[in-house]
Amino acid sequence: MTKTFAPNCERNKEGWIIFPRDSNLRALLFPLTDPSEHVAKANMHMVSALVEFVSEIGENILDPFAGTGTILVGATLGRDVYMIELEEHFQHVIEQNIKGLKKAIPDIDEVATLIQGDCSRILPIPDFFNHMIFSPPYSNLLRKSEAIKNDKTSVDLGYGSAALYTAHPDNVGNLNDFLYAQKMEKTYKKFYSSLKPGGTMTIIIKDRMVAGKRVALSDRAARDCIRLGFEFVDRNKWYAKGGGYAATNRSHGLETVDDEDLITLRRPL
Repeated sequence: MTKTFAPNCERNKEGWIIFPRDSNLRALLFPLTDPSEHVAKANMHMVSALVEFVSEIGENILDPFAGTGTILVGATLGRDVYMIELEEHFQHVIEQNIKGLKKAIPDIDEVATLIQGDCSRILPIPDFFNHMIFSPPYSNLLRKSEAIKNDKTSVDLGYGSAALYTAHPDNVGNLNDFLYAQKMEKTYKKFYSSLKPGGTMTIIIKDRMVAGKRVALSDRAARDCIRLGFEFVDRNKWYAKGGGYAATNRSHGLETVDDEDLITLRRPL
């Protein structure tokens, strides 16, 4: 791959890319939904940069953990977009966002496909997708989301809907760390088979703090995927300091993870 990722974006002193806030772009493209529906949604400018980095016009892209459907920004860039979403609440959000895009893309129904269900059961679809771009869920999200739902500060910051992330009992985010790792390794193997040879998979993943220590989730994901046969392509960081909840933690002197990894891998030809 000869392209440079986000070549025109500013970088901080650590070399992390600084993407602008996407509030205005999200309101423009998704006028029928409330952006607070999903507090962990990906930055649209970042996803646009990834789409342009890994793919060409006319190719297709899958997000197997689609959330609110941020990957739909790829349809505005001439790509066919596929989305798999397990949670019923977010399936409805994606449907509304597809409707909201009709003004900008009249043929949106022909280039955007929502598949309802569990990606680990739907896939593999052998040798079908040119590219995948996604952010995998965290393990133990049920415990985390229940704590957030019952915490006044979290609710006041607009995070009370976090329990919706893992409403379905089959959501991988409900698993403990050990079972989560086993399930995700099997899922990454299905992703490998679903890519066309030469196709790319980009994981948007952020380390997290547990008991005051940083857990290197990004390193683990990259290592697991390479062991499964993926080739390393590129790795970038962007300055993703988070919203109000992270700011609250910082104000209390707690260490936060302010960088997010964008790891691009390839299924060999």
